[in-house]
Amino acid sequence: ELFYDNINANGLDLLTVNATLKLVTGNPHKLDKFIDPQLLQRITKYCLEEFHHSDELEGLLILKILPKLCNLHILEENWGSVEDIISWILNNLDSPFTELRFKLARNFGKIVTLIKKYADDMAQELVELCVCDVVSLLKDKARETIDSDTLHSYLLILAEFSRFKLIPDNLLKNLVTDIIPHTIKFQQLRIAHIQGHLVRDATNFICWSLARNYESSDDITRKIFVNLLMCSMFDHDLVIRRSANAALQEVLGRGAQYFLDNGTTMKIIELSVGNLTASYLENTVRLCEVFSGSYPAYTEFMIEWLLDYNVAQNHDLHIVKLTCQTLRK
Repeated sequence: ELFYDNINANGLDLLTVNATLKLVTGNPHKLDKFIDPQLLQRITKYCLEEFHHSDELEGLLILKILPKLCNLHILEENWGSVEDIISWILNNLDSPFTELRFKLARNFGKIVTLIKKYADDMAQELVELCVCDVVSLLKDKARETIDSDTLHSYLLILAEFSRFKLIPDNLLKNLVTDIIPHTIKFQQLRIAHIQGHLVRDATNFICWSLARNYESSDDITRKIFVNLLMCSMFDHDLVIRRSANAALQEVLGRGAQYFLDNGTTMKIIELSVGNLTASYLENTVRLCEVFSGSYPAYTEFMIEWLLDYNVAQNHDLHIVKLTCQTLRK
């Protein structure tokens, strides 16, 4: 009654809606006693139309509300309203606010997990849609013209899908072949800076999520391993090197026995990623020594990374110079 009195007197507001829905979703069997179907539709319309792209706090609050609304609409079998919420999320992937993109991805993962309990086919279609959208984005557009905010949102969503174990085995190959090798190197040259670190960090998040939640084939795990190893050694950004190294430790801790011997694994784990110059001039030599004989394919992959990406494509002049010094050694 207090809720109805408040909205009759003052109209809907996001804080009150969020608090009320939190109470209702805790007692879903009493839904009809709290909110009638007409009011539920009114609240949904209000949330989806209320967002102003310049207001981050408003967007974060709406994203808190949407999983609760989805839960109630699914219980009422209002699948049209669920689709409206999904469309709203996908239409806001290009948000300029980093925290909002993280929240969007996290809650979209929750929504798809919820949908999977009641409509598995629909959930799988959403997962496949996101994977295919990223593949198309990377293939159909020149790197400099890609909207990095949209790409970042998609990658965070894929990481959440991986964390919730929503990605089927048939799509894992797309991730490690058509997405990760490209986004883990992503850079865009702008007038005053080089951007793309958020995309690379989100890629490391995907790799970490896959390592923790999937028992993938040796080939898939091996591809994740070599990309993370190169990123942890050669990325110019210390934060990215550390996030890649954290994901690499997860991969090595859970599945290194399938593609490395124990001695080699320990030598890789002991490599420091803190000093960029040392990573290039010292760690590269050590990796060549470690891989010589037993793992020539890994040495070849490293040389290709240094030549094809660091020298031929990298926008950071310091990295190009370091790479040239390394190759001379």
